[in-house]
Amino acid sequence: MVRFTQLAGRVSGVALLALGAPAYGQTSTAVESEAEVPAEESAAFQGAAPSESTAIVVTGSRLREESVQDVPVAVSVFDTEMIEDLHAADIQALTSNSPGLVVSNNPTGNQVPLISLRGFSVVATDISIEPGISIYVDGIYQPTIVGGLSDLFDVERVEVLRGPQSTLLGKNSSAGAILVRRSRPTNEVEGRARIEYGTDNLFQAQGLMNFPIVDGILAGKVYAMYRHSDDYAENLVPGVSDLGGGEVTTFRGALRLTPSDNIDWYVSADYTHRDNSTAAGRNAAPATFVPCASFGFCVNQPQGSHELSLDFADGAEHDDYSATSDLAIELGGAKLTSLTGYRDLRMVNNSDVDGTPLPILHAFDQLTTLDAFSQEFRLSSVEGAGLDFGGRLAWLIAAYYNDSSAFLYEPRILLGGAPNVAAQRSDRSSQAIFGHLDFDLTDAITLSFGARQSWDEVTHEYSFRGPGLVVPDPLPNSQSREDKNFSLEAGAQYQIDPTKMVYFRYAEGYRGGGFLGFPGSLEQAEGGYGPETSESYEIGLRSEFFRRRLLFNLTLFTATFNDLQRSETKPSPTGFIIITDNIATARTRGIEMEAVARPIDGLDLKGVLSYLDADYRNYVSGGVDLSDTNFSYAPEWTISLTPSYELPLGGQGLFDTLRLQGHWEYRSRYLAGAQDVPEMMQPGYSVFDAQVSITGGSRSRYTLTAYVQNLTNERYQVYGVYVPPLLFQQFDARGRRLGISAQIAF
Repeated sequence: MVRFTQLAGRVSGVALLALGAPAYGQTSTAVESEAEVPAEESAAFQGAAPSESTAIVVTGSRLREESVQDVPVAVSVFDTEMIEDLHAADIQALTSNSPGLVVSNNPTGNQVPLISLRGFSVVATDISIEPGISIYVDGIYQPTIVGGLSDLFDVERVEVLRGPQSTLLGKNSSAGAILVRRSRPTNEVEGRARIEYGTDNLFQAQGLMNFPIVDGILAGKVYAMYRHSDDYAENLVPGVSDLGGGEVTTFRGALRLTPSDNIDWYVSADYTHRDNSTAAGRNAAPATFVPCASFGFCVNQPQGSHELSLDFADGAEHDDYSATSDLAIELGGAKLTSLTGYRDLRMVNNSDVDGTPLPILHAFDQLTTLDAFSQEFRLSSVEGAGLDFGGRLAWLIAAYYNDSSAFLYEPRILLGGAPNVAAQRSDRSSQAIFGHLDFDLTDAITLSFGARQSWDEVTHEYSFRGPGLVVPDPLPNSQSREDKNFSLEAGAQYQIDPTKMVYFRYAEGYRGGGFLGFPGSLEQAEGGYGPETSESYEIGLRSEFFRRRLLFNLTLFTATFNDLQRSETKPSPTGFIIITDNIATARTRGIEMEAVARPIDGLDLKGVLSYLDADYRNYVSGGVDLSDTNFSYAPEWTISLTPSYELPLGGQGLFDTLRLQGHWEYRSRYLAGAQDVPEMMQPGYSVFDAQVSITGGSRSRYTLTAYVQNLTNERYQVYGVYVPPLLFQQFDARGRRLGISAQIAF
């Protein structure tokens, strides 16, 4: 194992070569940020000359507004324009645009994200498992993995925080968080509309309208979106639906009340309906597995094949209702914030788990429901209002409560037999108090400290899997546990000069314990699994050179996970069972670099590079040392490079600006699933994207864009289900996609 200093030298050399090479990229590559970016700090990097700027506003996870380069934490930020350039439906598109981040979809579930951040991931679909990387929408924590694949429609900003989070956000996490913020109503009559058409008859239309209701006091917003894509994979089984398509419809309304300078109240409500075809999975089982050995089906479709054979493809439906209230009141030198969230989710999913034309294992009419409520109160300092020690102190005191109830009804058919069924309910309650402060010891030195006390309670009810389609009511088996945790965070930063800063951060993370969703026996269910904790050390450099025409950020980190929770899929008499346990101690460490250069006006060159070294410690199962097991979705190297060029066209025609951009990303080999078998290892690969857009208009701005994603039609594996000797199904990336879009803003 190389030492940390050796890692730094090794990665720095590769970075210099990479950032100096000609490449393709996209403007969605984000610069490290955490707070509102003053114009003078980001001038050279936001599409303007060094004396001009447009600002990226970031406020979701800091105590006070800070320059992009003054933030002592690793976080990447995506604004509205960056997100629109992704031409994507959900947060999967953030992959490779933030160091160390991999986001994929678990195709055996419904809106289930597979998120890996700095090598830490949770590969599961069980409602009883707490997310390890938290997702927040408008400040509201999403308490289950199922339904957590947040969309990117009507988004003002996304923040990706790397490392444990415990003293600034409502819910703590072991490894990081993703914060999604919707756009707020303005007090102006303004709006935008966008339509898009692309490969597989992709059609998307969305529109947003802001309007004053009571001038200067009450403003409103309405938003609507529809997205449809045809099935892209042909199902060769007669009479069974094709695969891979879907549609989504969203309606959202919001109000913002500002009756005085010290009151700001934002409320929103939205509804989303999804109707998706079955995911395009292919059979990859070897000859010794059941499909070939018992049924004679020995056909393994090649990687990337769009001609598949599934005998069951009934798809999935998803209805999601949510409401948010964000009330902020300034009380002299402090601000009181009340953040309230409610979510009601209902999903029905169908899955041909084996990926063959045989009824080896089907999960049908799986019903998942979620009812969640959260309340957070935050009391924080107001800059310059008397309780901030003359502007040198920023502080926060907060209390948090979350209560959620998730239910899963799961019928299956195994080997063509009669249906069998099981059900579970997982009720989680979380309470916490936490605080954080930043103190400017001198003009150049700032010290930070935070602490959190958490209390978690889990009640789990379940039935054993049995014949038929009816489960007992109430569920016959019940178990509960209580966990608590005390976490700390501390740091220091030193401002070398106005354009250079170094920092140190120590942070502790925590994830609550739980129970096996569908245990095979009372003995297996007993005790469940305990909490997971983490410790992270991080040092970073934020720097700008050449009158801010070159930005270079460097982060080195190491994290240790104790009682690491991991889920494994194992065969059982009823198909398979998911076992979650505290398996080991683990360590991840690495180096992250982000650079933005503007050699000439109009030309931006951006680069992101991350190196990751992840390994298990003391991982012994059944007397066997498994410490050499690979981490899931943890590539050693991730690189992306982005050139973009904006060219003025003059004011004589319909259009005045031409913009050219591209994207190249590379990921080294990684394990694309939960089971460490050679067939699940995805070799390293590269993906190229490109787009061109033209913009014009004065009072109303209109933009036409043409784009291509995965230009070389690279085929790579994104997920696999490996249950020996029953089945092995793999899922591949969709392939090349082309599209055009038109937008008008007024």
